[in-house]
Amino acid sequence: VASTAFEDVWIEGDGEVRLHGWYLSHPKPRATVLFFHGNGEDISNCGPEMAYWRDLLAINVLVMDYRGYGQSSGKPSEKWLVSDGVKAANWAAERAQILPSDLVLWGRSIGGGVAAGVAESIQPRAMIMECTFDSLANVAAEHVRWIPVRWLMSNQYRSYQRLANYQGDFIQWHGDRDDIVPLTAAQRLFDAIPSKRKFFVL
Repeated sequence: VASTAFEDVWIEGDGEVRLHGWYLSHPKPRATVLFFHGNGEDISNCGPEMAYWRDLLAINVLVMDYRGYGQSSGKPSEKWLVSDGVKAANWAAERAQILPSDLVLWGRSIGGGVAAGVAESIQPRAMIMECTFDSLANVAAEHVRWIPVRWLMSNQYRSYQRLANYQGDFIQWHGDRDDIVPLTAAQRLFDAIPSKRKFFVL
């Protein structure tokens, strides 16, 4: 069983918001990973999983709660989550004494949309995208075809646009029985990535 020892982290976000996170360090890290969790998660339930990956892969991991999640203050929105994610990336890079572009970004579900927004700013060395989508608006449109959600949604998370120029290493996985994010949405995201070093695991 992996040790869940971690460093409690507080990051100052815009608008007097404080973001809470856990930093799980490895004594000889091969990489530093910034993990963005899914909508129904917080660091208390995904931290132990990240401890497992830290030990297995010999990596540092920063996992943070979005504003309005866990102990983080504020109210979530796409604009602010991406802005907070960039601040978290800068914190993780400084803590590991590397450049932000040397980070690995890992996004799960809605966290994939946040990771894509952060990647647009820092162009990380590698990305992991798990059970995520090309656009949240496209996913919503597949669920409620009779409502013009693409016109109504203010938080659309257009990952396919944000990653349209991404050339780093890219690995994506998705289940063929996912009834929340359709496999078609995941495949559209993968197809939009121009990197020649990309892999899709079904």
